[in-house]
Amino acid sequence: MKNKGEYGYLKSQRIKNLVLALGFVIVLIVLIIVGINIYNNKKNIYTVIAAVMAIPTAKFIVGFIILIPLKSLSTEDYNSIKSLKDNVKTGYDYGLVLNDKTISFPCISVKDNRVYGYCVNKNINNSEAEKLILDVLKKDCKVDGVKVYKDFSDYYSMVLKVKNNNEGKFDEKIEKTLKIYAV
Repeated sequence: MKNKGEYGYLKSQRIKNLVLALGFVIVLIVLIIVGINIYNNKKNIYTVIAAVMAIPTAKFIVGFIILIPLKSLSTEDYNSIKSLKDNVKTGYDYGLVLNDKTISFPCISVKDNRVYGYCVNKNINNSEAEKLILDVLKKDCKVDGVKVYKDFSDYYSMVLKVKNNNEGKFDEKIEKTLKIYAV
């Protein structure tokens, strides 16, 4: 199982949520059928247990549905960013929520108290995405700037430019805060 911020996190979470949701649904159905067969009535303890189990089942179904539109980096793009891992704090597979929209950030890098994000949502403009990240971080961290890119090559070239900058005092805290707020 991958942790938040690791490459492949979205895929592992989708699989986990789907398997758990299907498992819970099967158990629910079995409980209802067993209860009806034993008592010849829908009003029994097995139905009550199945009804209570519907809540965690719904949690895993919703978790799976939320993750469907989020995108990961391609393996090629991941390998190019991975080579900079020692110089730039980089997290992968982030989904951040803005009002009723979940914005997909396949890659976010932090260097010198600045955040550089690669956003793949076409219906969100860069300023909205930048505001989302800044709003999330300004409560807990000192952030000197946020820049979001829609094109991976632009994002990558910026990360290459800043890789030799000094590490910011709040870089680690910024990275941890992003992981906390990500879905």
